[in-house]
Amino acid sequence: MRFILALIVGILLGGAGAYFLFVGAPHAYLAKGETVRAPDAAGPPPGTAVVELNEQFFGALLSSIFKDLNKPAFPPQAAASGCQNQVVVEPNADGVQTGVVLQNGQVTVPLAFSGTYNLAGCQTLRGTAEANIEFRFAADEQTLYGQLNVTGVNVEGMSPLLGGFVTAFVQGAINQRVNPLV
Repeated sequence: MRFILALIVGILLGGAGAYFLFVGAPHAYLAKGETVRAPDAAGPPPGTAVVELNEQFFGALLSSIFKDLNKPAFPPQAAASGCQNQVVVEPNADGVQTGVVLQNGQVTVPLAFSGTYNLAGCQTLRGTAEANIEFRFAADEQTLYGQLNVTGVNVEGMSPLLGGFVTAFVQGAINQRVNPLV
């Protein structure tokens, strides 16, 4: 009985240790400002500037980035081992086009990506991710902040059991280079 209990505890501790070894500890911080809400139905108060951006604007912006500035890579530097732990945002993959979707009062970001990850050797990644953007407004600074949160990742040819590691890796890579959006 003690052997089985020790085995279960060892597996749990080993799994947690492997998670922190490959993925790292989660980075938590308090977001500035307060959550942005939908506009008042009565209209904006006097002296308020209203800027409206639509999906076509973001589509043209992303198209220009992919065409003129190359594909964004997070993080862009090479690792010492020769395997670059990075995520490269692709224009499209598996029928998913990288873009911005504005609906139901939310900003959703479908992402197509490729990249490499050092997990028991250099693993090549290709897949899609679903993300959302949460906006917060700091009135004292008159600044709008955004946080890109990856909610799910689908990787071609990878076991769903490793999905948690890959989701955390993709979120961590984006957090290092993108978040917070200012």
